[in-house]
Amino acid sequence: MVEDLPETLAALERGDINGHRAQIIVTESQDLCRDDRARLDSELAGGLSCLGDRDVQLATQRLVLRLDAAGALVRRRRAEHRRCVTSRHLPDGMALITAVVSDVHHAAILGSLGARASAEIAVGLAHGDDRTRTQVVADLFVTRLTGQITAQAVPVRIDLVVSAETVLGGDDEPAQVLGHGSIPGSVALAMVLASPAHQTRIRRLFRFEDTDRLVTMESTSRTFDGLLADVIRIRDQRCRTVWCRAPIRHLDHVQGVAAAGPGTEGNAQGLCEACNYLKETPDWSHVSVGEPFDPHEVEITTPTGHRHRSRSPGLLGRPARGGSPLEIFVTDLVLVA
Repeated sequence: MVEDLPETLAALERGDINGHRAQIIVTESQDLCRDDRARLDSELAGGLSCLGDRDVQLATQRLVLRLDAAGALVRRRRAEHRRCVTSRHLPDGMALITAVVSDVHHAAILGSLGARASAEIAVGLAHGDDRTRTQVVADLFVTRLTGQITAQAVPVRIDLVVSAETVLGGDDEPAQVLGHGSIPGSVALAMVLASPAHQTRIRRLFRFEDTDRLVTMESTSRTFDGLLADVIRIRDQRCRTVWCRAPIRHLDHVQGVAAAGPGTEGNAQGLCEACNYLKETPDWSHVSVGEPFDPHEVEITTPTGHRHRSRSPGLLGRPARGGSPLEIFVTDLVLVA
């Protein structure tokens, strides 16, 4: 700002703008050449005192587009490669979904949701619908993404782990929606006992008494797929590296295929991309340890010689209780319209 934006600096010194607005101008003009920054600085100088934060940002962006249209187009195309959808879990059974999309799509999405929400509110007022506008927009968001009015009616797979006692009505132990977290046992039971309008497919998995170890399986394929892949994801839930809780992206052989590692559940682990690639670098070692029917455990040795034990988490967040030799779990709840 001292060298390339003297008019902006002078406006800051006079009190026409605050530090935050000065930072906006610096950030938005950082990709311009020095001569173009000087022209932008000169053109902005006259009217900064009456602009708010958003106005300063829009005015700077317009000048950047005018002074370096070709560069702005290149940056825009580069930014489009970073489009994505992310999610974060919130308390009390809620979640936040964030989408990074182009400004054109952003305007189209909000315009479409807003117009439809206005129409539904007008009709709903006559029928006693007391939802707020934001609630209507949120419900429309779910409806348009899933094609259904409620998430329970969505014809996609939901991985649900719930104890047999809860299903049979003898327990209220919380269940798990894999990849999300725990839900009340009554909610899980309602999902299992879906209305006759939806077909519920239940697949049973078994674990050994006093451990959370699932019954082992073996694959003849070089990769883990099918039911075995599901068992590994259900068992591990998150990346198995002890300091990492990222989502599973790769199903990895603990002892590599090149070293004649078998395609068994005991030689498999779920890892994120970064940890799987890190594992293949020199001086890293992963070794399966423990007894066959104990919870799955891997010993990780780092290049510094430190050893860490990674144990698969409990399926329902608690130790297995005594009872029958095998305890039934319901998983892979598929609701088909």
